[in-house]
Amino acid sequence: MSEENVTNEAAAVQADINTNDDWRSSLPEDIRGAKAFDSVKDVGSLAKQFLDAQSHIGNSIRIPGEDAGQEAIEAFNQKIMNKTNLMHKPETPEDYANVFKAMGKPDDANGYAIPEDVTGSYDHLKELALNADMTNKQFESLVKSVAQLDAAAVETQQAQQQESMNTLKKEWGAAFDQNNNQAVAALEATGAPESVIELAKAGNVDGQTLKWFHALSQKIGGGEGSNAVADNGGNQVMTPAEASAQLAEIMENTKGPYWNTAHPRHKEIQDKAMRLRKLRAGKAA
Repeated sequence: MSEENVTNEAAAVQADINTNDDWRSSLPEDIRGAKAFDSVKDVGSLAKQFLDAQSHIGNSIRIPGEDAGQEAIEAFNQKIMNKTNLMHKPETPEDYANVFKAMGKPDDANGYAIPEDVTGSYDHLKELALNADMTNKQFESLVKSVAQLDAAAVETQQAQQQESMNTLKKEWGAAFDQNNNQAVAALEATGAPESVIELAKAGNVDGQTLKWFHALSQKIGGGEGSNAVADNGGNQVMTPAEASAQLAEIMENTKGPYWNTAHPRHKEIQDKAMRLRKLRAGKAA
């Protein structure tokens, strides 16, 4: 390379350096010294920063002015939701409807879904949920809570029913099956609803109800509440209370056949007393 070429190249490089250093000289004097330009090395860098700023402005969200129309306001609200997943504060019924819909409220009651792990019928809650502006997720939570309350109520009811039935079994002793059959027969004879009869047959009534059914059967049969009935073999089946009362009568009759070994009914009454003791204990004689 000739000396002249080297000199020309060096001059060009120096010109570029001078141009980069002095690029502000082309700016108006009142903004030439702005600190915002301190990080700008040359005109190319300035142009790039300008383009980046324009792009940012294009993606920014501008709040509509006080004179903006409803269309501009709705567009702004939609832009907020799209860009930030935020919602504007609702003011009108339409605003609230849009918010609830965006949150997951279905268009009608059929849009609600019963959770798969919930048994039972809870479709009646769908209309309630719709009127309360519930989302599908809120509806699922409601159904599960109601189902748990229902299950707890059923469990409590069953426990109380079983407790009352156990009390009645203890009261009736060996006469329980016989009295239960009489109660069912009374229901059938009086034309009780089939559902009630089936509940009684299945033992799905509480003890007090079954006792009332049995008292009804005694009145129908003319027994007026008698505690003793004959089984199929002709034997007396009675409650522990009645057995205890009859046994007391035998034992208190000191001149009766039980205490008189010479009496022709001595063995008979002794055997009866034995059966009564079993019945008093709630056992079959």
